[in-house]
Amino acid sequence: MAALLPAAGLALVATQAEAAPTLRIGAVYAPGIELSDASRTGDPADVLHAVAGGTHNLGAELSLGGGLLRYHLTGAVSLAASATGLRVEPATLGFAIPLFTRPRWRLEVEPTAMLANVTYLEGGSSAASIVALSAGADVRANLAYGHFFVALSPLGFDVRYAAIDGSAAKARAFAGGAATFRLRLFVGVEF
Repeated sequence: MAALLPAAGLALVATQAEAAPTLRIGAVYAPGIELSDASRTGDPADVLHAVAGGTHNLGAELSLGGGLLRYHLTGAVSLAASATGLRVEPATLGFAIPLFTRPRWRLEVEPTAMLANVTYLEGGSSAASIVALSAGADVRANLAYGHFFVALSPLGFDVRYAAIDGSAAKARAFAGGAATFRLRLFVGVEF
């Protein structure tokens, strides 16, 4: 978007506004705190029982989009009390709302919708594993200085809507599940 500025002789000259960054690459830390009983069976040997104490997700995020709409792709390692695995968030859309913009500084609020998240967790043995599908949302505060950014999402949740338990003794699929509070911290660069 061009702006008109007065130049010498009082003529208005069009200037080009600084373009919003179109690519972000960063590290993300996202602890998850279960808001409901994550274990469908109550069995301490169940992989989901380990999640009830919360998870720690550490990974990377790629964000694309230079305007108000952004696409986010996140991949992370998930750690719980006695389970480890991977978490992929392949379909997250954000709506960046600028609050404060200066030549090198920018502050935004970005509500996001996570449409399909996949989590794979494995217990102490390969006989105990689970694949869970979830969706969620969060609100991020993005602060950028030059090419560096930091973001905090103090308000976020994730709701598991389906899972497949691959444990050898009780393989099953089920719908429904748990709600998780997700805090997120991002640090990275943007271009």
